[in-house]
Amino acid sequence: DLCRRNEVLETKGMKLPKAYKTGTTIAGVVFKDGVVLGADTRATGDTTVVDKNCEKIHYIAANIYCCGAGTAADTQMTTDLISSRLELHRLATGRTPRVVSALTMLKQMLFKYQGHVSATLVLVGVDPTGGISLHRVSSWKHRPSPVRDYGLWIACSNGSLRVRVQRRHGGGGSDATRCQCY
Repeated sequence: DLCRRNEVLETKGMKLPKAYKTGTTIAGVVFKDGVVLGADTRATGDTTVVDKNCEKIHYIAANIYCCGAGTAADTQMTTDLISSRLELHRLATGRTPRVVSALTMLKQMLFKYQGHVSATLVLVGVDPTGGISLHRVSSWKHRPSPVRDYGLWIACSNGSLRVRVQRRHGGGGSDATRCQCY
């Protein structure tokens, strides 16, 4: 459908926008009944696409997930390590891990390596009490990762700021019922 639409627009003289290289784009959106995490699937090495089907949404715990941008190996090992630590914590305490526990562990680990672990993460989870949390964690020591933090939604793009998240709803705050990311 969209391909035919684009062909029709081109025949009518409309110039189509060019594709932009943005590096990894990750986003998290909180709405009335839950959360949405989104990420692209390409892993690049400079200008070369290394993997067209890279998993960038990582499991941390049954109630916690995160999106990762940066060096693929760093984000994978970081999330695996935190997931393992939270599972040990769950087994030792007999309680469902809280989002703030994962956030603290991630911040401590990334601070420990002082920017040598290249990772920007959007962490999201539902606490046992029912509260939904959305956080951004970054390891960039010398330059901040481009980020748009709107409270209820976060969008990060490593290559540029060409990511836009728009919210449409009837009310304000967390009453959002329909979100569009493009």
